[in-house]
Amino acid sequence: MRHMMTLGICTAATVAGAAMVLASDTQNEVVAQGYTVQSITAPHRDAPIEVHVWYPTDITAAPETFAENALFDGFEAQLDAPALSGEHPVAIFSHGSGGKAVQTGWFASAMAAQGTIVVSTNHQGTMSRDSDPHQTPMLWQRTRDLTAALDALETGALGDLSADMDRVAAVGFSLGGAAALSLGGAALSKDAFIRYCAQPMEKPDCDWMNAASVDFDAIDATLYEADWTDPRIDAVLAIDPALTQAMTADGLAAMDLPVMTIGLGTADTIPFAVDASHLGTKLPDAAHVWIPEAAHFSFLPTCGIIGKAATALMGDDNICSDWGLRHRDVIHGEVLDAAGQFLADVFAEDA
Repeated sequence: MRHMMTLGICTAATVAGAAMVLASDTQNEVVAQGYTVQSITAPHRDAPIEVHVWYPTDITAAPETFAENALFDGFEAQLDAPALSGEHPVAIFSHGSGGKAVQTGWFASAMAAQGTIVVSTNHQGTMSRDSDPHQTPMLWQRTRDLTAALDALETGALGDLSADMDRVAAVGFSLGGAAALSLGGAALSKDAFIRYCAQPMEKPDCDWMNAASVDFDAIDATLYEADWTDPRIDAVLAIDPALTQAMTADGLAAMDLPVMTIGLGTADTIPFAVDASHLGTKLPDAAHVWIPEAAHFSFLPTCGIIGKAATALMGDDNICSDWGLRHRDVIHGEVLDAAGQFLADVFAEDA
């Protein structure tokens, strides 16, 4: 199941209408969230980092559809619309390995509709069409991407978005969930990661890297185990996060901030590789939410008929199959309910 790690966060009515928050008197014109794509440079990357930003706006116009393709449905937004006045809390988002920032559009646009600026970067080396198993263990590259994006937001390099940098949450899915936890203070152990991968059970993340002959012993322990905490982070939200088995107990115990983990499935269905329910006994302030009749791929955008048919032909790991699961719109709605309430509570406390 290679894609378990390689594609790696209201109500269902909110999801369906997230791109159209307030209808105007003019047909097909709405107050939709703003959306912009920028490039930033960072010393740890050889090429510019692509950053996608969703943000509140009150401009009425006909929205555009973005990220719609033969596989996934897209989202609606207003490109480069003026930002709503006033300061807005921030969610820095990390996509899963093998994914892309734009795939989080359904989540990010809904959060923007609720008043949050969502910033998501493309992680070079572990993204769609640029997914290298030898770079997958380098979680520190992702945390550096996220910190660089926050720096750019804070200095205005991403536009005049009125970001409230005193209310910032790290959010991530799958490998991105691990990056979000790392940004919030979680520490990794190289030895614990190697022990995890050596366990005799199906682990799509380790199995994929092993198939590519990744030498785990060659992982740079200094960088892997370094403290990549960003002091601007006030809370962490991680959906099906990876690498929790490699996180140290001391590092988790020292995370003095609210953490919510969301599991796509239940205790008897969720894969060991992304089961974060055990973190509740290790984190000082943690909550865990199960989303029943869901699976890892349920976090991805909804798929059209062509997408479902095309991926079915691929054989294993049909990323569009919801066989035996609830519809993704319903699952997305429950994720947004949990995530939206968690972030609203955290941001209200910090206001």
